[in-house]
Amino acid sequence: MGMAEGGIDDPVTGDSENKFTQPDTRPPIVLS
Repeated sequence: MGMAEGGIDDPVTGDSENKFTQPDTRPPIVLS
């Protein structure tokens, strides 16, 4: 938890994976 695909920590939830359900100021990390 915390460090996910992009290795970017979400400042809101502390979970990068949560970007898929919780929109953040940063664009979601998508593995192409």
